[in-house]
Amino acid sequence: MVTLRPNGTATFGDIFLALAACVAALLVILRRQLPELPKWLWIGTGLLLLAIVLDKVFPANVTDLVETYYPTPYSSSLSTGLRLIAALVILPVTVGILADRESVIRYAVWAWVAGATASCLVAALDGLFGTGLQEALADNKEEVGNFLGAIPPRFVGLGVHPTSFSVTAVMVIPFVLALSRTRNRFLALSPAMLIIAIAVVFSASRVGYLGAVAVAALSLCLNSELRGMLRRPDLRTWGPIAVILGLSVVLLFQGPPAYKTDDSENKSVDNAAARLSSDGGVSDESNNVRVKFAKASVKAIARRPVVGYGFIWIESAHDIYLELMVSGGIFALVGFLLVYLGYIRRGIRLAGKVVGELDGFRVAAVISLGSYLVMGLVQPDLLDRYLYLAAGLIMALATVSAAGKPGSEPDELSP
Repeated sequence: MVTLRPNGTATFGDIFLALAACVAALLVILRRQLPELPKWLWIGTGLLLLAIVLDKVFPANVTDLVETYYPTPYSSSLSTGLRLIAALVILPVTVGILADRESVIRYAVWAWVAGATASCLVAALDGLFGTGLQEALADNKEEVGNFLGAIPPRFVGLGVHPTSFSVTAVMVIPFVLALSRTRNRFLALSPAMLIIAIAVVFSASRVGYLGAVAVAALSLCLNSELRGMLRRPDLRTWGPIAVILGLSVVLLFQGPPAYKTDDSENKSVDNAAARLSSDGGVSDESNNVRVKFAKASVKAIARRPVVGYGFIWIESAHDIYLELMVSGGIFALVGFLLVYLGYIRRGIRLAGKVVGELDGFRVAAVISLGSYLVMGLVQPDLLDRYLYLAAGLIMALATVSAAGKPGSEPDELSP
């Protein structure tokens, strides 16, 4: 819910993360021992810090980048680089320290699902009924208004940008599926899945559509419980799926009912499906900008492949891999991937070490992180903390497993 900023700068998430980090540090001090952190986490973090230092020691001439990219919102390479480390490392470690029991992990997952669904509900209500909630609640009202006035209109929920909003929605889908471990639970949670699906459609973000496909493919491959439910015909399973898919397709081609244009010239492009066309469609300008950024990034990387140009460019190229190379060179890219893939590897290696609902969360976290790597090919977000909550849950599952409490089957009526 990054649009909700009580003081106009820090989000509620920033405030609670700071409080959580302080509590985690206090627990470490009282227990007089650090949590067991894997070598890849130390090495990856060290490489990111090295990239930050090298940028200070060997500053770059960024004139070409200023002329290529949009004006960067970041003024300090040091603070931005440390912000990346806070999101990628500090948040997951904090979650791993605090969520050291099965019940805490379960409540954390429910809280994440509830928060993301609330954000999606704001977008769904606005698009279906014209409630105006997105602008009313937003700290950046003018920017949100510009997105809603675009053709086709693009929704942000409680986010700040349609692309990042769709990423938040997609990354929580595996956890909704993990919570739907029985047919009755699947039926009970289908309204949340419908709200999320509508929000992704209303975002008009091709990144979100790509992510949804990635989540579906990974879930069919890795979520054995979901495959088991889909194999057996049951109205409690296939009924909600049919409604969700059918309504999503209709809204994709019809557009949000409350934002239909009366301009006959624009009737063919006031729906999200118009952004899927690359033949003279409304997405052409976006495509051209992405190609321009990609070419410029490759040229910039060729000139400074080791050091980079500073972390102020961390979200400029609309491709997280190019952005890491442009910002911190090879050390930043390798450091990031070492840590991120380390989380995924740890999640995979926990198979058989946690059981019941915790194993479902393990699979969901791996799927969520994997979908982000796919979406990262065409989206810029690297600094937002919520991107790494699934990694934090993997660290928490590792903590529970190491303590000899691998999980249990949840009660059907548990939250």
